Amino acid sequence: MNILDLGSLHSKLILHLSTLITDVDTILGPATEYKTATLNGKPFERPEAVYVIQRLASDTLTYPHLHRLLKAFLEGAKETWIRFTSEFAPGGLIDRSSASNWRSAFMRMTNDVNEGALGTVHTSFRRAPHMSLSHFNSRFMYKKNATGSYIADVLGHEEQKNLCKKAREKDQRGDKQMRRKEQAKYDKELAAKNRELDAQRKERKDAANAKLASVVPRTTPEALGIMRVAEINLQLRWHRQFDSEIPLTKDIPKTKAEKLEVLKAAVGRYLRGETAQPEPSSATRLNAGRREEEEDDDE
Repeated sequence: MNILDLGSLHSKLILHLSTLITDVDTILGPATEYKTATLNGKPFERPEAVYVIQRLASDTLTYPHLHRLLKAFLEGAKETWIRFTSEFAPGGLIDRSSASNWRSAFMRMTNDVNEGALGTVHTSFRRAPHMSLSHFNSRFMYKKNATGSYIADVLGHEEQKNLCKKAREKDQRGDKQMRRKEQAKYDKELAAKNRELDAQRKERKDAANAKLASVVPRTTPEALGIMRVAEINLQLRWHRQFDSEIPLTKDIPKTKAEKLEVLKAAVGRYLRGETAQPEPSSATRLNAGRREEEEDDDE
């Protein structure tokens, strides 16, 4: 099929999305019918999945936002489809063209051919890594369009001579050389930027390691009782280096009192000898630095 013939299908899709946006129960409601819920009016390919979603949607206490989320998704999909198919809009160039024009400007419905061409690029560059993209394009088009046969059958001596002249003029412009210089400049700037980022990450890791190395564990009720939230978090990070029972920061309760209870339990295990502070290996220091980067002090 010709992609230019799909204007009516695009209009039908946008209309279908509008219908679903008006009433999402067309999909989520208990009385859903595939004839109205699907674009092509055919039965659901996975009806059991639809029934599970409908059951979840009926539980508005556990899933109060499901209807609104689906509506927002459909609205975004409609907006995107309208943008993607703007050239098919009524009154546009494609819509005003005749069927014969469509046939003469035939385009495939899918992008499979382009994706196959991209695979050809990869394999070609594997065989000839120094080949420029413009050279590859020239070779590919020469073969694809049977240019050699056209030159031999249609172009005379003068035309071929003029063609060679144009090719030499193009080579003398230095387009390829300029492109290589621009690429080299970009690669150099990118490498410098990555080195700077690596240095910043290392600085943060070193600071995190130094901060953890200076921690003195608080083990008495009096000392634990006067700590602030930031100090509690730091103590938890110190214990987490060798206490696997301490949850990640995202799983620790948010209030100070609850955080303190987690810390007290960790201190208890530490005092009972259930956990022992190991020598800070390089791996431990690295992981500590990563945690210090990722976790929030809650200050």
